[in-house]
Amino acid sequence: MTNVIPLFRPTLPSTNENSIEVPESAAAAPEQMVLPFAAPCVVVQVLVQDLAGEIDFVNFIDSVSPCLIADMRILPRLDFICPNRNQTLALFFSLELNYRDVLGRINAKSYDDACERVNDVLSILLQLADGSDGRPMLAFFDDSKFMSYCGNAMRGLFEPVGMNFREVERAISEGARQRM
Repeated sequence: MTNVIPLFRPTLPSTNENSIEVPESAAAAPEQMVLPFAAPCVVVQVLVQDLAGEIDFVNFIDSVSPCLIADMRILPRLDFICPNRNQTLALFFSLELNYRDVLGRINAKSYDDACERVNDVLSILLQLADGSDGRPMLAFFDDSKFMSYCGNAMRGLFEPVGMNFREVERAISEGARQRM
């Protein structure tokens, strides 16, 4: 995804002698300028306790349309979605979602370890964002302080969007409406 800045129709100069003549091509319809760097990938941050059950999860995914799930938990259990891990991973496959245990990749044993190695976490997220095709990443958290810390660390590289319980409920409702 590229960063796009809209350009507005330039105003024509006055007819006084100090004015600069604007060519007709510059006064044409507004255009967009594509900047030479990628726009930040959106990272939707969610506390897993706000998602309960397969139906709510599927509706949430339909609403958010993420490209992948980045699990940012020390103990990445998936039984909040389906009864066992294999069923949850099969659901991810059917929804065409990739799943990555980010803190497992850096072998973090605590949130203090993860905070000390936040640059490694960000590096992994940047690698994962390369295949996002402009869609957001979904980040699972189970600790609100760590979620806030990561959101602050991501700014500039990503566009973190922390969702509270009500926003998650709204997204679930929106996904349910889309599925009807």
